[in-house]
Amino acid sequence: MSRSGLVRHLLTLAVVGGVIVGLSAETARAQPAPYTVAITGVDDGTLRPLLEATSSLVQLQDGPAPSLIGLRHRADGDRERLEAALHSEGYYDAHLNITVSPHGTAASASPSPSPSPTAVVTLAVTTGPLYHLRHVAIIGTALPPGLPNAEALGLAPGTTARGPLVVQAEQKLRDRLGDQGFAFAKVIDRRAEIDRDAQVLDVTFTVAPGPVVRLGAVHVVGLERVDEQVVRERAAWVTGELYRPELIERTRTALTKLGVFSTLSSHLADRPDSDGTTAVTITVTERKRHTIGMGVTFTNAEGLGADASWSHRNLFGGGEQLRLGAELNRLNIRTLTPAGLDQADEKLTADLRKPGFLAADQDLTLSTAAINEHPDAYQRQALTAGAHLEWRLPYHLTLGYGLSGEQSDIRDTAGFTMDTLVGAPLSLAYDTTDALLDPTTGYRVALEATPWLRMGDTGDSFVINRLTQSLYQDLSGEGDWVAAGRLSLGTILTSNPTNLPADKRFYAGGGGSVRGYAYQAIGPLDSAGHPLGGQSLAEASAEMRIKITETLGVVPFIDGGDVYSALLPQPSQAFRFGTGLGVRYYSAVGPLRLDVGAPLRPSRTDQPIQVYLSMGQAF
Repeated sequence: MSRSGLVRHLLTLAVVGGVIVGLSAETARAQPAPYTVAITGVDDGTLRPLLEATSSLVQLQDGPAPSLIGLRHRADGDRERLEAALHSEGYYDAHLNITVSPHGTAASASPSPSPSPTAVVTLAVTTGPLYHLRHVAIIGTALPPGLPNAEALGLAPGTTARGPLVVQAEQKLRDRLGDQGFAFAKVIDRRAEIDRDAQVLDVTFTVAPGPVVRLGAVHVVGLERVDEQVVRERAAWVTGELYRPELIERTRTALTKLGVFSTLSSHLADRPDSDGTTAVTITVTERKRHTIGMGVTFTNAEGLGADASWSHRNLFGGGEQLRLGAELNRLNIRTLTPAGLDQADEKLTADLRKPGFLAADQDLTLSTAAINEHPDAYQRQALTAGAHLEWRLPYHLTLGYGLSGEQSDIRDTAGFTMDTLVGAPLSLAYDTTDALLDPTTGYRVALEATPWLRMGDTGDSFVINRLTQSLYQDLSGEGDWVAAGRLSLGTILTSNPTNLPADKRFYAGGGGSVRGYAYQAIGPLDSAGHPLGGQSLAEASAEMRIKITETLGVVPFIDGGDVYSALLPQPSQAFRFGTGLGVRYYSAVGPLRLDVGAPLRPSRTDQPIQVYLSMGQAF
């Protein structure tokens, strides 16, 4: 071979070898790169969770990066986010050093490459000094008196210079201006100046308050069948009243509670009318007038329950709601036989609700029902009718009052009775919760008292009283960890306790009472194990509602309670406790509840576990 041919041959081998080595290195670099993240230099119990929540490296570390190059790009993308998070907590001189240690990534080609070793990404944080607030100023033209000072805004001198505090202060400033009637007030500039030598932050808000607004006429857009006057009557202001955001929100709440609108919005006119007031336009979309509803419940002690309803949401154009319902309960192997079907519970109902009856904040409900029920304590056939008024008061209060009547035939261990009763239910409720079916914050307190008069020769009278309180505390701030508790006390005032109608006595046990026990299973029993009911009641519940995903959650719970033959609950008579675990499926219409409970003090008639399936939380 000639010298020139040998040189060409060697050059060809070198090029081919370089290509092979390059392809091998590229293959190695393209392998998935599992990794772990270590954050150093941070001891603050609040700062570390913030960085972990901000870092995409941390959030995605359960799966490998596409390659080492991709991992380094991910790390570079984290730098700006993490430094912004450090600044938001008052560390304006913070420095972040990010290193990626591949730990011996393979460098040679292989037909079956071995799994990539785990890389380590180190986020080395140097926080530097913690900055504090020094001066807070509010500037602008024609500023009104009474604006909040730095302390009222949460920005007192010496406070840690956290970004979220400054953002919250801006909202507080807008809210204060709104409460003074400045509906169009704006914070047109928020300037933060850092003095690195003094390690402090100065904040200046520039405000354009705009004109004072007085509320005027209501214009309604989007109505189809609802009378416009129904909307106007629910405006929470009188013409000429000073604008306050609370008035708009109260109006929105009142219209939402009508139940006839699927969407609702409001806005102020750009300029005042000739009388100096500013019109408010309310835009609505009406819901479908007719609805059909169905539901299913289950307990292993009582069996299946089913209900169906038909509703008309706007019967006469004033938001009147008519609901016809049917329920069938205690469906099990025994009651589904031809001979046992008459032992199932049956109920037919008709309810008509008239919103704004005699006053915009008062609703009237007319109701009637036909009932055939067979719980363990008694058998009852009844016809009932009632008229109930609900008056919404300020400060989250609702007053209820009305008249009820019923004709019933009852058979229990004492024999058979036919009763005609007239009652006057009274109630006062305080409710600050944020949702009806699934509250996460707030309180509920309900005091109920119903005097009943027994018509006929006996003329007995009695008063059923009950106080129920519940508390909901969002521990996570996002509704994922909610602690909930309930306490209920009841007593019946009567001169003849032994003559109380069986269906008006207190009972305990079941999915809405003390879980782990069957319905009505707690309290005095006769010789055959049938509940006798009592004159007083005490119940308590506690549970932790833990969301695992957006749609699934678990709920550990403990309930306790008892029924007493005396006028008041007896401390000497120990509670019957039940405990267990529930699962929640959070649907668009509310949570679906499955609870499994066990009695901690079972009697001879109690089953080892009880299973409950229904809609809504237990309380």
